[in-house]
Amino acid sequence: MIFQESISQGYEFLVNESFEDAEKSFNQALSIREDSLEALQALDEVNLKKIASLTKSLKYKALIAEVNEDYELAKTLYEQILEIDKNVEEVKQSLDRVEDRIFLISNMKYIINMSDYYSEDKVFNQAQQILETSRNIERIGPKMAKLLQTLDSLIRIASVPLDVIIESDQLTEVKIFKVAQMGSFKQRSLSLRPGIYTAQGSRKGYKDQIIEFRIEPDSQGQRISIICNEKI
Repeated sequence: MIFQESISQGYEFLVNESFEDAEKSFNQALSIREDSLEALQALDEVNLKKIASLTKSLKYKALIAEVNEDYELAKTLYEQILEIDKNVEEVKQSLDRVEDRIFLISNMKYIINMSDYYSEDKVFNQAQQILETSRNIERIGPKMAKLLQTLDSLIRIASVPLDVIIESDQLTEVKIFKVAQMGSFKQRSLSLRPGIYTAQGSRKGYKDQIIEFRIEPDSQGQRISIICNEKI
């Protein structure tokens, strides 16, 4: 009588997802009949439903984290589910998705911070590739959309070359790194993308002059002087 009451009560708790109480009731039944297959199966069922409930809760939290663009949290939650059951294909796909987002956002932030060096073809091309990848992402949230908009704006600015006047003394050999070996001259005009550049002036018997200069957007006609005038 007590055995059957414990089993019945255990299932009532189980229906209400009161797993600890259900486990106590089934263990009580098992203590009365130690070889009871019914009690052992009931305990197995508690364990399975406990796992299912935990997995469902973690999935829900992970989806909320994704909606809020908290991809690091979503990654942690999906990993916790796979620790419980490594064969849940849907969760594997979700984990791959959030890891891709984390990687892309990291790349977007990095390349945005490198905007001063879009003057270099390698960096500029990398920025364009990341922008294109970002545009192909489905269901972009507001945080990521803001990054995309910022990157797009920076690339548009860097895409418009500006006329720059380089001045020298006809004796100094001028080189602008990653742009041109210009030789000696008094004045030359170059078309350069906005960003940071490094120039070197060389003259026999004189100390080399190395300068870093920035081409600002909307600064047509900016003048840069490179003259070696300090004797060795």
